[in-house]
Amino acid sequence: GGGGGGGGHRKYFVMAATPTRYYEFIGGPTLEALFAQYTTAPAFIELPGDLDYSELHFFRKGRARASSFVWLTGPGIYSGAFSFGSQGAGDSVIYDYKLVPYQARAVVYLAMRAS
Repeated sequence: GGGGGGGGHRKYFVMAATPTRYYEFIGGPTLEALFAQYTTAPAFIELPGDLDYSELHFFRKGRARASSFVWLTGPGIYSGAFSFGSQGAGDSVIYDYKLVPYQARAVVYLAMRAS
């Protein structure tokens, strides 16, 4: 996750992943206040699969906040970019997201190797 926000009000974004789901949490000004906003189960994206683990990686340039992510899931690689702004609890900061199935990734790799 990362901190950000404007106007002197600190806002946090936390992204958490399990082998089949990812969650987004947005809020502040403290982490305690962020999670206190979620009195019901938070929204999530679910990609069922047969992996017993997952990996979530963030990408950034230098010391800037993360600009995109990839998530290893059972059905494939899920990726997206972040657009931080005035989002609040329950909103998403993810856009330009897609799932690249493992078979499609292998075809792209084989096509690149052949050229």
